[in-house]
Amino acid sequence: MCLSRSASERLLLEKEMSSSLNNERRRQEASDSCDGRSGDPQSPSSCDGLNDLLQEDDAAAEARMIEKLRWREFALIYVAYMGFLACRKNYGLWLPAVVSELGHSKGQAGILGSAMEFTYGTCSFLNGAVIDTYPAKHLLIAGLVLSAVANVCIAGTDSLPMMIALWTANGAVQSVGWPSITTVFLAWFPDPAQRGAWYSLLSTCQNAGAALVPLCVSAFVSTHGWRAALLAPAAATTATALLLATALHGSPAAAAGTPPSTKAKPTKADLAHSMRQHVFLNHRLWLMAVAYFGVSMVRTCIQDWTSLYLNEAKGMPLATAARCLFLWELGGFGGCAWPPLRPRACSPWWRACFRTGSSKGGAGRWCA
Repeated sequence: MCLSRSASERLLLEKEMSSSLNNERRRQEASDSCDGRSGDPQSPSSCDGLNDLLQEDDAAAEARMIEKLRWREFALIYVAYMGFLACRKNYGLWLPAVVSELGHSKGQAGILGSAMEFTYGTCSFLNGAVIDTYPAKHLLIAGLVLSAVANVCIAGTDSLPMMIALWTANGAVQSVGWPSITTVFLAWFPDPAQRGAWYSLLSTCQNAGAALVPLCVSAFVSTHGWRAALLAPAAATTATALLLATALHGSPAAAAGTPPSTKAKPTKADLAHSMRQHVFLNHRLWLMAVAYFGVSMVRTCIQDWTSLYLNEAKGMPLATAARCLFLWELGGFGGCAWPPLRPRACSPWWRACFRTGSSKGGAGRWCA
């Protein structure tokens, strides 16, 4: 039988109240039983065993609740970053219109993408103080809403300088997305031994979002014009922000309703020393940065310019080019998700590379 949402909520509430009453009744019975046997020399041990059993039941129930919340928070931040990608990876779908309909050259249109990527990288490096000052939930919601506003404003103008300014601002707003995602992730997955596989699964949201954006947005573009490539992601991102505002906790402390722990802020001298030792003088970090620079350059070129290239050089419509991008990102999704899910099926060489790249040298090191 199908229940309405209100009826389902009432049923769930009744079950929770019944479970709470049953636990309270068991505790009261245990207490009365222990009080009635206070003169029995054997009663203390039996009462202690009963109390230990009740405590184990409470601990098991609490563990199940935490695990359920952990899965929900993981799903929410997964969807949240896909919302960020919707308002960033749509660039390649409205880029052809900037060249063809608005009459700008490819060099002028390329300034859009370069300005956004440069601002995104610079702000990601500089906004550490912002990430540590404000709650991650608030940053995620504000970032999604402001990114949607930037996309709507770009859809309402034909001026290339205005587009560049707005897309640059979108890059600054987008830079708070992934650091806030990892802040929530670290709060719910404090055990370093579990972070490698979970973080690899979380990183697949980049491939999932980048794969779905071309398919979904191209359908709107084919029926409503190129401005739909900006308006449709803006609507989806706004809906994601509303979902986070109503469902995301952000940390176990927020879920429990307790005030977050206050950490002593590091001094400027400590920050300077940490940056010098762990960033500027860390040759391993710079080697990874140089390696990822090449990977990121190739990936960004494919994501942003494939639609225009396939349309002009191969005569493919936008929908067909979008399917090509979907298949390309689908391969990346499998490459990120398969090793942590099936580590024994991988060769020893692949497992060694995965441990080095994900757990020690790469993102897993920052999560440790």
